[in-house]
Amino acid sequence: MKNILIILISLFVITSIQGQNISDPLNVDNDDLSAVQRKMLARQQIQDLKDGVLIVRLKTNDKALKKLESILNNPNTKKKSKQRIRKKTIPQLKAAAKDLNDKMRRAFSESYTFSEVYFMPDTSTDDLQNKRTRTSLTDAQGNAVSSDVLTEKNIFLVDYGQLPNDKTASITGLIISDIDSNTLHPPFPYFQRSGGVFVKLSSNKLTDENAVKMIQIWNKKLKSYLKNQ
Repeated sequence: MKNILIILISLFVITSIQGQNISDPLNVDNDDLSAVQRKMLARQQIQDLKDGVLIVRLKTNDKALKKLESILNNPNTKKKSKQRIRKKTIPQLKAAAKDLNDKMRRAFSESYTFSEVYFMPDTSTDDLQNKRTRTSLTDAQGNAVSSDVLTEKNIFLVDYGQLPNDKTASITGLIISDIDSNTLHPPFPYFQRSGGVFVKLSSNKLTDENAVKMIQIWNKKLKSYLKNQ
C-alpha cells in the first residue's frame, strides 16, 4: 500500500510539472504566467545568460547632444547661450558619460564573472537588434571585439540608470533586459540598486566603490540563484 501511494504521488508531481512546461517562455507575456512558471522562466533566463553574452550599454547622451546641436543651429538662439552650450554644457555632458562608462568598465572587469561580457555605445542598439555586423563591441580594456563573439549566443543587455516605473527619479542601478530591450521580471534579479540599502536616495552620483559593490552583489545573486535551482 505504501509503495502504491508513493507511485501515485510521483505521478501527480510529474504531471503537475509537465503541465507547467512553456513551449517558448521567452516569448510569453509575464503577466500570463503563474508563480511556478515565472520561476521556470527566470531559471531558464539565468542559464541562458550563463551560457550567453552580457552587453553593457555605455551612455553617450546622444539625444541630449543632438538637441543642443539643434539649439546651436537655431538662428534665434542668443550668442551668450551658444557660448555657454559650447564651452560648458556639451563638455559637461561628454565628461559625465565618460566618467560613468569608465567606472562601469572597471567595475565589471573586476567583479563580474558570471558570463562573457562586452561593451558597446547605446547608439549601437539598433544595429545589434537588427542583426547587423557593426555593433562597435569592445572588451573591458576598450579593445575592439569582433561581432563573431555573438554568433549563436543568447544576448542580454545591461544599463545603468533609473527604473522606468520609478517616479522619484532617485533609485538608480543596473537594469537588465533582453535583446529587444524588454526589462526582465522577477524572480530574475533584473535590477541591482547602486550603493546598497544605505545609499542616500537623493544621490545619483555613482562612486567607484559603489559601482564595484553593485556588480559584486548582482554577480553573487546570479550564481546563488543558479546553484539553488
